[in-house]
Amino acid sequence: ATLQEIIDDKNVAIIGFENPPYSNELARAQEGSVKSKDKFSYIRKLMSAEFTGDSSHAKDLLNQFVWSFEKYFMRNEYDYYVLFAPVKYWKSVGLMQKTFVDGFLTNLFINIHQNINLHLLKQSS
Repeated sequence: ATLQEIIDDKNVAIIGFENPPYSNELARAQEGSVKSKDKFSYIRKLMSAEFTGDSSHAKDLLNQFVWSFEKYFMRNEYDYYVLFAPVKYWKSVGLMQKTFVDGFLTNLFINIHQNINLHLLKQSS
């Protein structure tokens, strides 16, 4: 079976585990490391076209990961998403409308001035 056939099979539960990059175009621009390919990624184009909120959120790589998993892999109540990432604003801008099952807050990294959350999310019933 192809990956798409497995994804389309409603008898298969999808459990995604992501630790997406915490990077955004503005921060990379300030460091002088924005590449033209960053501005025109496939996911960013799709997200900008469909996101009903401020499309500037599509510039953030973390948001692109969250949005694309939500769109392409969270199909029913048996699918889960484990996300290791700062909440930042992906939750407040409505990138994902899922049920929080469990999680915890941590700050394992001395150089990071924000908390990192481990979220277990599922499709809302």
